[in-house]
Amino acid sequence: MDEQNNKPVEQKKHKRMKDETKIGIAVAASALLFFGCLFAIEAGLNKDLDITSTSITSNSNTQQSTPTSQPNDPVVDVYDPMTEVVKTPFTSNGTIARNFYDKSLSEEERENALVPVPGENDSYQKSLGIDYKFSQDTEILATFSGKIIRLSNDNIYGNLVWIEHESGIVAVYGSLDNVVVKEGQEIKQDEAIGYSGESLYTNELGESIHFEILKDQKQINPNKAFGQLVKDL
Repeated sequence: MDEQNNKPVEQKKHKRMKDETKIGIAVAASALLFFGCLFAIEAGLNKDLDITSTSITSNSNTQQSTPTSQPNDPVVDVYDPMTEVVKTPFTSNGTIARNFYDKSLSEEERENALVPVPGENDSYQKSLGIDYKFSQDTEILATFSGKIIRLSNDNIYGNLVWIEHESGIVAVYGSLDNVVVKEGQEIKQDEAIGYSGESLYTNELGESIHFEILKDQKQINPNKAFGQLVKDL
């Protein structure tokens, strides 16, 4: 009788243990699921943070590479001396007293283009430039832009200034008074280099200048150069 009474008790205990085990397993599974969800959420947040950080960096780089100029900024033209045309070395008041000796001139013009050789009687030389005379002291201007490559004072031509253009063409100004430029100086077209004067070469002309243009160290006719592109001479 006692054995029969004990069996239901043992069966109840065994059943209770099974139920507790199931509950434990369920609780453990729930815990694993809960923490797994937390880990997944945290991983997702970290991924979002990385994307945001990358996006900020990308925006930052984009901002740095954005041009600073604006559509309404003024356009600054860069001056090109190779587009210059040859100008006369003064603006007004000058007349040709002695021309460049050119075979295309008439006989009379060729005679007027002969220059007496200083100190030698009845001896003449061909004029390799143009002599201009003025009625008054006149400002002499750079016929084109360039660099002052030489200054000198000559016994025959007086004060001389050499200006070399970027193309290699050289302009020579003689018989000057009050030279206002320095050797090595960069000068723009139409800027003053000095004033008309006198020299032994032009002493019979009064206020005057002697003007030459050289290409490859040889004189060319300035009359044929005026109005032409310097680089095309």
